[in-house]
Amino acid sequence: MLKIINIAFTTGSVETYTVPSNIGSMAIHAADGDVIMTSEAGGDEWTIYEGEKESLNTRDISNEVIYFSGSTGTTLEIRLMKGVLS
Repeated sequence: MLKIINIAFTTGSVETYTVPSNIGSMAIHAADGDVIMTSEAGGDEWTIYEGEKESLNTRDISNEVIYFSGSTGTTLEIRLMKGVLS
């Protein structure tokens, strides 16, 4: 099963996303700009550059909150996968 979530950004705002407990893996894709990701408020930053895709094993971060920020017009696509092989 695949579920897609899109987060649109406004410059200066921080969006949060709680990783579901029943998901095996999560893929994220930055579109129309770079997205900064942190695992905690004010924590170490990881930049996902425009067009870049990252995958995360959610078994290690289940139920944790991830913080995202980006410039106005930037979108982050989150794809959640569960079921066979997840």
